[in-house]
Amino acid sequence: MMRLKDGRRLGFGEYGHPDGKPVFFFHGTPGSRRMRHPDTGIAEKVGARIITIDRPGFGLSDPLPHRTLLDWPKDVVQLADHLKIDVFALIGFSGGGAYAAACAYQCADRIAAISLVSSVGPPETMNPPHSMILPLQLLFRTARLESPNPLFIASPIVHVMKLSFNFWYRRVANQLPECDREILLRPDISAVFQESISEAFRQGTLAFRTELRMLARKWDVPLGEIRTPVFLWHGTMDPLSDGKLLADTFRECRSTLLPEGHLVLFRHWKEILEQLL
Repeated sequence: MMRLKDGRRLGFGEYGHPDGKPVFFFHGTPGSRRMRHPDTGIAEKVGARIITIDRPGFGLSDPLPHRTLLDWPKDVVQLADHLKIDVFALIGFSGGGAYAAACAYQCADRIAAISLVSSVGPPETMNPPHSMILPLQLLFRTARLESPNPLFIASPIVHVMKLSFNFWYRRVANQLPECDREILLRPDISAVFQESISEAFRQGTLAFRTELRMLARKWDVPLGEIRTPVFLWHGTMDPLSDGKLLADTFRECRSTLLPEGHLVLFRHWKEILEQLL
């Protein structure tokens, strides 16, 4: 952990090549610094130093009340300064893609390039809720309501996840495309997800609810103004967002659209890193 200027703690982790090119990895929603590809040797072989970070309220990082997407780059820059890193690349996975975009917009002088992997997009690029699996339908529909605290439903869902992770995990896997189901049911990958999600809820469900509300409503990041090189890896069967619509929101974006689902990261981690580096 490190202390930020406002006194909050920020949790982070590292793996890969210790002297490699720095790549900050932003986990999904929910997630934590423990989210990674199970074969950490891939990053070492390609010369990448992967730095994973707990966003506010997840894992070891203290909450930041009333935060927005554009608050995140300030934390990332402070961590980079702490680690004596001047320029770095970013990977935003799933819900973490929004935060990678925020950094590319807010602190472009520090960012070499970003890779958005199965990233969520602004509401206009998201698939309609009825096409999502049932838990996501409930969460995204309630996140879009104007009620002050519409995401009370997140707490019982998380409680069920904690009580019987394997049961919940398999139920979710069975509702996904076959290509995603094969990945999720691999023992090494299910172990990573269990570790990451368990750590994500170390402090409760508030951070999860906060992020859902932010991602499901209008973003405060103008994607069309981003000048940093953007690489996009996305499955055409992704249940969350439309990769082509998301790519079109950027001024310039190199897209790799694959006939896969949401878990592109685990099939193409080496290529994603090589392209970014």
